[in-house]
Amino acid sequence: MKKLLLLLAMLCACVFASAQNEDVEKAYTLAFEKDHTEFKDMVTTMRLWKRMGKIYTGTYDEKTAFTASKENKEKGYTVYANNYTVDIYPNSRPSQSDLKRPLGSFGTPGEFKPITLCVLPETDQSSITVSVSELKGPAESIPAENVSVRHVKYEYVPIGVQWFVKGRYLVKGPADGFAGIPRMFWITVKIPETAAPGVYKGEVTVMAGKSPTKLPVSVEVFPFKFAEWEEHHTYWMWYYNSYPASPEIDNAMQNLRDHGMNCFDSADPFPVKYSGGKVSVDFSTADRIVPLLKKYGFTSWMFDSGIQGTLCELTGKQPWSPAHRAALKQFGEIVAAKAKAGNWPKLIFTFDEPREDSEPGKMRGWIDMKNTFEILGEAGIITNPSWAGPGGFKRKDDPSKMADYTELISIPYYNTTHAGFPPTQKIIEKVHSLKKPLLLYNCGANRYAFGFLTWQEGAYGNSQFWWGAAKYGCPTTEYAASSCAVYGKDGIIDTTNWEHIREGVYDYRYIMTLEKAIAANKNPGSAEVNAAKAVLAEIKNYKISSGKGTGYEADFLEEAMKNFKGADKMDVLRYKMGQAIISLQGK
Repeated sequence: MKKLLLLLAMLCACVFASAQNEDVEKAYTLAFEKDHTEFKDMVTTMRLWKRMGKIYTGTYDEKTAFTASKENKEKGYTVYANNYTVDIYPNSRPSQSDLKRPLGSFGTPGEFKPITLCVLPETDQSSITVSVSELKGPAESIPAENVSVRHVKYEYVPIGVQWFVKGRYLVKGPADGFAGIPRMFWITVKIPETAAPGVYKGEVTVMAGKSPTKLPVSVEVFPFKFAEWEEHHTYWMWYYNSYPASPEIDNAMQNLRDHGMNCFDSADPFPVKYSGGKVSVDFSTADRIVPLLKKYGFTSWMFDSGIQGTLCELTGKQPWSPAHRAALKQFGEIVAAKAKAGNWPKLIFTFDEPREDSEPGKMRGWIDMKNTFEILGEAGIITNPSWAGPGGFKRKDDPSKMADYTELISIPYYNTTHAGFPPTQKIIEKVHSLKKPLLLYNCGANRYAFGFLTWQEGAYGNSQFWWGAAKYGCPTTEYAASSCAVYGKDGIIDTTNWEHIREGVYDYRYIMTLEKAIAANKNPGSAEVNAAKAVLAEIKNYKISSGKGTGYEADFLEEAMKNFKGADKMDVLRYKMGQAIISLQGK
């Protein structure tokens, strides 16, 4: 009898869990359909894949229970603030701290400050809008033109064969609302470069339901600016659209700079020819792009190169024959001389994930990389491999040996690799032992990866796979989930991840500014210096597990970030850094 009752209980539990999952899936599908009416066929495809066992709609783990107040039920919606770093899902609910959270932020002159709020409707609604007044300070104001408001559209995100829905695209205009599904609004305040220190106050108006809601909002401006970047600081995203005409490339460059990037990364801009033992280089693209790089303040220019393979094909000679070597060195000398004469931003030739199992034409095996780094280095070219790991294949030039890429790390100028991914820790340790500049890539399209993690690993910068790679609203396109910005009918559309990345860059700049303030202080044993060092120690110990992300997201932290709840701590640490800088600078 007991066994029978237990079996019945288990069956009931399974039915209940199944019903819950069905409810969540319906909510996810509704959210997607509402936000992408032109792509309903995509939803149908996903349902089909799920029935075939090809796809599973993963659920976000929301444990917060919520019941709207009597007043908000009558009004038809609840407004609450939330931390911008935490993604919003169709089944997200406000916590008690969210309901009490004030709308506000803090920063330095020139920062873009995100402030987010959510509207949770009781019934289906249309044309929910949020507007913000000017922010009045002690002696001046941040004008309303410096404040933009966008709402977050939901999107399917692939993680291997799992898919889950989170907020992604930031779009302008009124938002549709549907019962029980929160809609996030993203307010961005651009603090003027000349803003005086102090607290700037204004008002947010939410138009929804039966009556509007008005809420106070404030931004505290610190009395200092970030320390200047140093030589090796390099933040970049791969701009997938090569070198289009203006204004498209101007808009992209401005967007990249506004999000903290100081290095422009795109396709190889140097077409080459070879005749009679001589290399010639076409600089027409470079002559057009270099003035734009200078205009938008990029301090370096990076591109994936396969020049060693190209010249092998053009010369028609055996790989690494005297003629092939001479052509590669000649190419490097021509480009280096042109860049020096034109006072170009620093050129960084990147070689994508050297490996022995690559196609022969790409020439990125152990011996290819060794020769390429050495020859281009002699010609005055800065090289930078993106190491995916230390090796593990037999060398093509000598099958009796294994390809150990750590043997090559001393040759290139920069070395780039993942963090939070065990196979690359050997690379990181070797780079540091040689006192070479370390850069990171594909550690996660999130704030933690671009800020605290970058500093914790002793790196000078970070990158994510794509700035943009998929057309807007097409979630089944490869790498759609890795895109940080996409092109829509109204121009560039940012994602929430792209905004998170900017916040990570700011975290890094706060740390850098604090370190410089400590170094400049003439009382190394003072209470102010000790307090500042204690803040850095807290940041050093702040960790997020790496999770089990896959190449679809190009993000080894994605699974860990799915239910991430540590964003408030990051803000607390940033505020502590700000106060420590003020104290050390005596402001």
